[in-house]
Amino acid sequence: MNLDLDLNAFKFEGGRDLRRLYHDSDRIVVAEYYMAKCPTCKIMRELMHPLMKKLRGSVQFVEVEILEDQDVIRQAGLFSVPAVQVFKEGQIIDHFSGLQTATKLRQRFSALLQQHQDIY
Repeated sequence: MNLDLDLNAFKFEGGRDLRRLYHDSDRIVVAEYYMAKCPTCKIMRELMHPLMKKLRGSVQFVEVEILEDQDVIRQAGLFSVPAVQVFKEGQIIDHFSGLQTATKLRQRFSALLQQHQDIY
């Protein structure tokens, strides 16, 4: 476990960071699972990154490359990528897989933030 992890940061990478945030973060944690050579994953990442930047301060964003973090993938129960899991206080509050439109992503995260945070 990365004990030097800055829990006030916005963007993280890998299963170790995800585990720490899952247990210790008081914010919404968005985990994006991808494979580097997956064309659909690349498109999804290009849609997610700007949205996550807009949500900075409200969420913590973790990118997990599935070939580098296979233990985390097994624990997450993933069957395909791209995939996203959203956690709050150690509980999964949303998950989806496959390519999503930018509009659908904005709507989904807007609804999640309104439901799970006092301020959006």
